[in-house]
Amino acid sequence: MAAGESGHVRFVVNGEAREMNYTPLAEGGWYLLSIVPPHAYTSSLADYTAFSAATTAAIALLAFAAFGGVLLWVTGKKNREILRIAYEDPVTGGYTAARFDREVTAKIAEGRPFSFVSVDVRNFKLINDFFGKEQGDRILRHIHDAISSLLADGECVARISSDVFDIALDETDPDRVAAWLERLADKANGFNREGKSAYLLMLNCGSYAVKEVEDVVTVRDRANTARKGAGDVSGRLFRCTFYSDPEHERLLREKEMENAMEGALENGEFVVYLQPKVSLETGETVGAEALVRWDSEDRGLIPPDEFIPFFERNGFVIKLDLNVFEQVCRLMRAWMDAGLEPLPVSVNLSPLHLQMPDFLDAFEEVRERYAVPPRLLELELTERVAFENLELLRRVVDDIHARGFLCSMDDFGSGYSSLNVLKDIPVDILKIDRMFFSSDDERARSVVSSVVELAKKLDMGTVAEGVETIPQVDILRSIHCDAVQGYVFSAPVPIDAFEKMVFGEDGGEIHS
Repeated sequence: MAAGESGHVRFVVNGEAREMNYTPLAEGGWYLLSIVPPHAYTSSLADYTAFSAATTAAIALLAFAAFGGVLLWVTGKKNREILRIAYEDPVTGGYTAARFDREVTAKIAEGRPFSFVSVDVRNFKLINDFFGKEQGDRILRHIHDAISSLLADGECVARISSDVFDIALDETDPDRVAAWLERLADKANGFNREGKSAYLLMLNCGSYAVKEVEDVVTVRDRANTARKGAGDVSGRLFRCTFYSDPEHERLLREKEMENAMEGALENGEFVVYLQPKVSLETGETVGAEALVRWDSEDRGLIPPDEFIPFFERNGFVIKLDLNVFEQVCRLMRAWMDAGLEPLPVSVNLSPLHLQMPDFLDAFEEVRERYAVPPRLLELELTERVAFENLELLRRVVDDIHARGFLCSMDDFGSGYSSLNVLKDIPVDILKIDRMFFSSDDERARSVVSSVVELAKKLDMGTVAEGVETIPQVDILRSIHCDAVQGYVFSAPVPIDAFEKMVFGEDGGEIHS
């Protein structure tokens, strides 16, 4: 106490133990004294200790329970978020591929036939690039909603990637599936019924009828195979191809060609054959058409009807046409350097070229490089171009003439716009389709006779193509058609064979 500190002491009074606690007060050197029996102190301490232990245990238990609850809530929320990411598409709000595959796997297990349909939006990347990703996502949601609105109970849809949607339809009849897709295409384009929008949503579709137990990967692959074979949907809101084994084989061949085409172009595997055009007045060869053949290192000679339509669909024909044109210019340069009088040669132009406003610049550059007179080069356009866009065709023909080239209309008469073409498009030569003279139909003969007569009045030359018999030649001569191209005189032949045919023995020395 002398040190001014607190403490306690024990002592005995009248035979009873006591315990005194002393605590200094703040003022005056006074102390507070507390005297109690020891058992009271120890009892209170024990009670206090027990109470404290119980309280601590209860608090710990409550804290553990609270922590466990929070942990369960967080875990549940996390699981729900994982499921949402796995099963809910962030763009459409509908199924993801994972959720769709679960549903389809269950449908396959049920054993009831259904159709697995794959749909993509033609040229969606252009829409995305032009209007922006936000508008592109709105379009994807719009398409998803259009599909969902047409689904029956048990059917489902999911956006699989970018602009590709997979659909499970409880229908396997091709006509009914096609009718359903037609309703979809119409509904997807409902915003543009008055044609005021800058674009249409055109759909490429492929369908595979699931009639036995198969895995989802195989089913999707076959629907995709069919979709990729749907071809050009231009002019229609949708096109659907139904899977078949021959179709699958064709698409495998096309995939092989796609993998090889660039290398084949670099390696010179695409070679020019020439088919003579023979004057019906003199019987002499007055020109030729350049036709391309693919002399593949792996597959040998691939027929043009196998690779040309495919290259039209994938756009590679743009490069191929220019390559053929350059081969022709190189050939004419060789003829002129050898002192021979070159014959005019026509080269086909795919309608795809017309989608590029300045496509003729590349042809002009090649012609100038080889210093070939443009009057010797004839560019062939198909009548189908006129049917699709007559005004565009007129501008292209004017540009062809401005550069000094000749221009011909191929397959004339195969479409339904022929009279408009004659009236509005000043081509130099009409190439008359074989449909007019391949039969003994007098009406067809009268039509071709009138076409030839009208062409002459419009100062156009005429060439009948696909001529196979002498009687056909006689008919064409009688109506004063200018020239004939066809197997009746010669099939398309390699360049050296053509040179010998036209230039005689001198032709064999040109490339030696």
